[in-house]
Amino acid sequence: MEIFKLWENVPGLCEEEPVLEFYPALKKSSDATVVICPGGGYGIRAPHEGQGYAEYFNTIGMNAFVCQYRVSPHRFPLPLLDIRRAIRYVRANAEKFGIDPNKIAVMGSSAGGHLSALVSTYTAPIEFENLDEIDAQPALPNATILCYPVCHCPDELNV
Repeated sequence: MEIFKLWENVPGLCEEEPVLEFYPALKKSSDATVVICPGGGYGIRAPHEGQGYAEYFNTIGMNAFVCQYRVSPHRFPLPLLDIRRAIRYVRANAEKFGIDPNKIAVMGSSAGGHLSALVSTYTAPIEFENLDEIDAQPALPNATILCYPVCHCPDELNV
């Protein structure tokens, strides 16, 4: 596993620097990749929902990444900013990682599933974006994998 800083100077409040962990497949057979958001209720990041998933993708010949995004005490939009940056970073460095920049999926469980759904649908600009050439890359993933995502259901739906 190799760790990459998402920024040289992290924008926004930062008590813990968000990073991207790269898990290269030993026998790579695909140019697709997945960027994983571990769950943990936005309070922690569960290792089995990050490293464990990445290692599974490695066994099927895919490189994988785990985004160690900001959690509590950080709040929206900082985790979203981090996963957007992670996708952009992977896309900007696709050749280096041996992947197709148009075959990037995002995946997450629980709160990580919520964050994966958010990065796949919420396109409004966020403060601290467009700081450099990496931010010029598209942040929308090409596919989304949601594993028991947290959802907010309004009370009037009675669900």
